[in-house]
Amino acid sequence: MATETADVQQQQQQQQQQQQQQATADCARMRVHDAMRQALFPRHAETDRLGREPLCCGGWKYSNFFTITSNYNHLKDKTQYKRCQTFAYDLRRENGNSTPIIVSIFDTNDPFIEYMTRDKQSIDSLLGIDPHPDVDFLIGATSRSEILRIQTRFRRRLNHFPEPVQQYWKKHLVYLKSPIDSKHSATNLHTSKFYNRVSSAKNVKLNDRRLSLCFPASNLDLFFPIQASSAAPVQAILQQWSHFLRKLTFMSEDGSTITVPRLDGHFQFCNVVAWTNHSPVPPTMRYPQFGAFARVVTNPCASEMPDLNGVWAFVTPQLNPTCSFEDMARNVVNFGNATAVIIMAAPNEPLIQIGQNAFEQQNGIWNGDDHQGFCSMITYNSSILSRLSSHNVNLTFESIQTPGVSFLINGDGKLSEAGAFINPSLNIIGYAAQGLAYTRSFNEKTRRSSLVTPVFEAVVGQRGKATIYPPASTLLKEFNVLHLDVELSCQGNFDLDCDKWDHILTVEMTCTSSDNHLQEVNASPYEIGRWITPYRRRGGRWLTPATHILPFLDNASYCNFSLAGTDNGSPWVFWLRLRLSTNNTIPTRPHRTVNLFNTTVISTFDKTYNDRPALNCPPPTTSTVTVTLQAIISGHGSMEFIPSQHTFTVNGYEYNVSFIEPLDKDGCGNKVIEGVEPNGYGSFEYGRDGWCNGWHVPPVEFDVTRSVQKGQEISVQYHAMQYNAGHWTQPHSSSGYMR
Repeated sequence: MATETADVQQQQQQQQQQQQQQATADCARMRVHDAMRQALFPRHAETDRLGREPLCCGGWKYSNFFTITSNYNHLKDKTQYKRCQTFAYDLRRENGNSTPIIVSIFDTNDPFIEYMTRDKQSIDSLLGIDPHPDVDFLIGATSRSEILRIQTRFRRRLNHFPEPVQQYWKKHLVYLKSPIDSKHSATNLHTSKFYNRVSSAKNVKLNDRRLSLCFPASNLDLFFPIQASSAAPVQAILQQWSHFLRKLTFMSEDGSTITVPRLDGHFQFCNVVAWTNHSPVPPTMRYPQFGAFARVVTNPCASEMPDLNGVWAFVTPQLNPTCSFEDMARNVVNFGNATAVIIMAAPNEPLIQIGQNAFEQQNGIWNGDDHQGFCSMITYNSSILSRLSSHNVNLTFESIQTPGVSFLINGDGKLSEAGAFINPSLNIIGYAAQGLAYTRSFNEKTRRSSLVTPVFEAVVGQRGKATIYPPASTLLKEFNVLHLDVELSCQGNFDLDCDKWDHILTVEMTCTSSDNHLQEVNASPYEIGRWITPYRRRGGRWLTPATHILPFLDNASYCNFSLAGTDNGSPWVFWLRLRLSTNNTIPTRPHRTVNLFNTTVISTFDKTYNDRPALNCPPPTTSTVTVTLQAIISGHGSMEFIPSQHTFTVNGYEYNVSFIEPLDKDGCGNKVIEGVEPNGYGSFEYGRDGWCNGWHVPPVEFDVTRSVQKGQEISVQYHAMQYNAGHWTQPHSSSGYMR
């Protein structure tokens, strides 16, 4: 009987424990989902900051998802807190801001990731990024051996860089001691400073600040409202922003298949099936749906090719090739008319990316047709060779969804995606780091004292109108600087919810006090700013200079604003605020602005473009100190990748600007630090004619004071040229236009 009583008591205790655990789990589910929601969807959160006090649920101590905290003294029960599994990383804090972090976990079983972390050019593109941003890089892998291998490769390449670069990476590069994958938790996950032995790594406290991820040892799936996961926390975050392992399937007539990983060629040298704006299908789908016939090519370096029209060419291993892989691809596709080319590496030879240094579509195999010009490499496989020698085989591109490669944590502790991983280069991570540094700098600027007037608040779609009533003139004249504070996003919660193409957004303004002297035919309201949407990226915020519109606001009873955007299938969300501030280093303030040329009308950049008369402007007043000329110019259509030169002649003096960035493969990538949204789902990094995807169109400004005299009219003539084979020529691009 005593035994039975003990059993009953034990059962009651177990039931009470189960009830308490369930209550704890329920509480954790609500609390953690809220924290994760605010981390992933700050737009819909009540607050943008995650640095709140730890939550208490049924005796457990939690910190919110990524919580910045100075110490743990406020935790009443540190023993309970230590029961949490914790991913901790120390943070430097300057002026109240935490150092932004990029977390990257590399799974080198994927040829894309393996090449990205092996190729010297890829590694150098990260180590040599200029300028180096104040961002920390946390690098891990799915196995301990890979962590050590990556660390060794980075050290070797870093020896080729000057001492200041080595010191930067010694300060900013951190390796994770333990592997991160679905088989490993984050228990005792420490960091190792660069040059430290990974096996003896310790957490290094910097100003007693650390970034913590704390969660219960069970019920890990409670943390992820989008996709439940039993993986480690870092891995589970990456599962929300997934990557795709690209594969190639060989199917015989009898239905048997062999599937192997593939490494695609450089996007633009050839086309790829991935998340790009030219992929024929999303990578979640097979392509072609029913396969493409494979034709074996044994001599891809031959001067003559068989007729391969409509087939996918399979190039057998070349032990002593007489031409490059790029030449093989050109011969097979450009001369043999194959739709795609698959090259098998020789035995024991690693994969390389075909056309790694391609720029746009120059000397490549892709002609712009989304269903043509594919190229890939696969490792040596004798079974595939045997199958091809005895069977008719169809080829199909397939992709398997895997956890993503990187995620970002900005200085406020908010999580975000790193962008598209189209080509296997670590410059993706470098661009993301510069984007974080830009965001940090932007936030610091907007925290300064200013007067902000909202114009458009979360306007969705192609059109928007608003009317504002400017502050009193006496108040306005206390400010001598004005910026258009523009924020851009899209509907949904992920990058892939955004439209895949770039679109133009313009804002025009007319005020009751406008002194409009624009004399061109078909004049439209005054354009004050222009912005280009990114390729499928959610973010974007810029301060566009617009001090020249201050005279329009002075003494105006009201001003009308209109937003216009080019057609797109996934509407963008647009914010505009007028941000007034004072700069004591600028001794002047504009008192009059005169409109000149009609920038809102799209003009074909052909031989008639320069057929426009000179304009005569009113003479400057006696109180005028300086005269400036400002223009907003961007080339589109066939002029997107052709340089242009624009000359303004003011009373006989010439002032010109040349947009030569289209000649630079990294022309827009180099401007990420200035606000270009990095890692768009297309070739965002290529230079363009006066603009970039995911950026404002920077106004061009000239000081023309020397060209004018008080009391005399000002004559202004405008003409433009286009670049052709090293020379400036008259416009002749019938399919290009300028605005």
